[in-house]
Amino acid sequence: MSTTEVYAIRKNGEVTLFKENPNSFRWSPVIWSELEERHLPPFRPSFIPDYIPDSEIESYAGHKPMRHGPDDLKEVWNLFHTDKLSVTERWVLGSTYDHVIVLKEDFPSLIEAYRSFFNKDNGSSLLELADIYEEMKEDDEIIGIAWSISQIQNPWMSVEWVDSTHPEYDEWEADEEGDSPIEVPYNITYKDNPKHWVLSKKIVEEEYVQK
Repeated sequence: MSTTEVYAIRKNGEVTLFKENPNSFRWSPVIWSELEERHLPPFRPSFIPDYIPDSEIESYAGHKPMRHGPDDLKEVWNLFHTDKLSVTERWVLGSTYDHVIVLKEDFPSLIEAYRSFFNKDNGSSLLELADIYEEMKEDDEIIGIAWSISQIQNPWMSVEWVDSTHPEYDEWEADEEGDSPIEVPYNITYKDNPKHWVLSKKIVEEEYVQK
């Protein structure tokens, strides 16, 4: 079973795994489905004839079609850049984006959004994740949060090339120059080709920016 991975950003900038929460389908897919229900028209799969009105799609299909896959889900993800979402919804949706981080100054807003997104506990992981964020807020060594899921390649690891003097050197992985690759935690202070972006109160409450 996949997990939602919550990463801590340390004072030195390194991003390291903090905790895992069971079943990642209880996180981002639940958020996307809920926002689809709230803000988008019924999804029309290609097999639905044009003469079927939106109000009869579910009856015709025998189930309620939902948006799945990157192409269809772009409609949900792009809601962030509209005025349809509340501040709470923008915090929660924004936290599911690739390579996003939230810095400690905005932990209270993130936590409140996760606690209030749903009116009641519905089996999602949002309340459990909010508890993890609370724990991180109290840790003086942590300056930010990042996310991933266990079924994809870890976006918070970087590759460095080392020579034979390094304890993790592997001659079987060495390139033509004799250096071998090792994985090291991504660091948000890297100046060359940074891959993260910061979800902040300013972005959530004031701006519609394309990421």
